[in-house]
Amino acid sequence: MDKPLKLRGLYPAPSVPFGADHAILEPEFARHLAAMGTIAGLGGVAVNGHQGEMLALSRREQVRLVALARDALPPDKHVISGVLGSAIEDSVEQLRELRAAGADAALVLPPFDYMPRRILARSRDAVVGYFKALSERVDLPLVIFQYPHATGSWYDTETMDRLADIPSVVGVKHAIRHLELYAEQWAVLRGRISVLAARDAPGLLAKMLVGADGSCIGISNIAPALWARFTSQCLEGQFEPARDLFMRHLLPLVSHVWSERVPRRVSYSATTKEALVQLGVFSSARVRPPELDANLAERERVTEGLRRAGLLPVGQSFDGWGRGS
Repeated sequence: MDKPLKLRGLYPAPSVPFGADHAILEPEFARHLAAMGTIAGLGGVAVNGHQGEMLALSRREQVRLVALARDALPPDKHVISGVLGSAIEDSVEQLRELRAAGADAALVLPPFDYMPRRILARSRDAVVGYFKALSERVDLPLVIFQYPHATGSWYDTETMDRLADIPSVVGVKHAIRHLELYAEQWAVLRGRISVLAARDAPGLLAKMLVGADGSCIGISNIAPALWARFTSQCLEGQFEPARDLFMRHLLPLVSHVWSERVPRRVSYSATTKEALVQLGVFSSARVRPPELDANLAERERVTEGLRRAGLLPVGQSFDGWGRGS
């Protein structure tokens, strides 16, 4: 792999705590990342993504979070920042700001996730042209965000093959849910760019068994040491202990905090923050509108998941914001 950056291990997508006035609680965010930085098997973090409520953050706040992350983590842990630009000029400007703040790489969200443009996600020339333009204008490693099919903004295998040849494209956060397509693209990309499996669902186990260089998942905010151990075991071919760890401790988090199976009133950001409050990591589970805070029933479901995962003692109760009562 002749690339400027190699990604390997677990890359959590950190939540961002907000206070009563919805301002960022910077010390709590920094402590959260500093604790992650001590975990064996952590490759780095991916800030300013979906889990970090990037659409609710100003550009200034996104730059600030990159600086906080860089200060909180050891030098050998990568800080990747999400980028969502409506035009090439906008994306270039963001990339330069994030690089100056200390980002080691950028996770580039599709600029085609907009109804009139979705047809362009099927245009290899449009996709490759966009990434080539970024690569030529900004000296910052790029990570592709490969979206699920349902978004209409995913890239086919030939497109991914061409993207991997761009010098500054170093990896992909691969959120495709179709396992056959994931396996096809893993075969094409392995050894050329880093493939980070992304699925906050039981399907992550199958993707890691197919093959990956690591994982990039929002749910690993919760018990990141367990997710890092699971990722490391998969990378080392220790699939039986990895499966046991996933089924006993990680699946309860998936099914109670991030479940795709049950209808949801709130986002994954809200339920993940609620779990972090119940675990004493954050003091507030608030999200910024138009997102909604978790209600009592949703908080109780999170509590049950944490108990089944072995992260909370049976019988412990919580008040309205999830703090011990």
